[in-house]
Amino acid sequence: MDKIKYTFFGEYFGLYDPFPDSDGLYNGCIIPLNQALFLYRITHISFITAAIGLINNYTWLASGTAIGSCIAHLYWYNPRYNWIRRLDIATVQVLIWTHLWTAIDNPRFTPYISIQIIGAIFYILGLYLHKHKEVWGSTIFHSLVHICANLSLIILYTS
Repeated sequence: MDKIKYTFFGEYFGLYDPFPDSDGLYNGCIIPLNQALFLYRITHISFITAAIGLINNYTWLASGTAIGSCIAHLYWYNPRYNWIRRLDIATVQVLIWTHLWTAIDNPRFTPYISIQIIGAIFYILGLYLHKHKEVWGSTIFHSLVHICANLSLIILYTS
């Protein structure tokens, strides 16, 4: 049996998705190693964002971003359905609400929230593709979520 399936992203961009194991996972991971490594590397952007926040005296928000970055690194190093995944999701939710609450009175709220909304749309598209086992497509959209989140935080931190 063929180990690679051809999906929209595979045929259009030349990124081919491996078939999952019989349990729907990839050697126990939620996504294959190549895609996990791609997202692991994308999360490095968050450390730069946290540094920008610290430089601009957003100490407690930037500290949260740095902690979230560490947890994301820990998760994407070995993405499985476990307590680290639940911790990552909970941390991201707390950080989103904390930053949103802080941003409401910020003069750059409109560009901040606009980019956050675009990131939320990318997240929904990534979930849809993940459910349909379009692994690379899902990975690309999820990386765009990370990029949008960090861009919006940089806008917030530099105001």
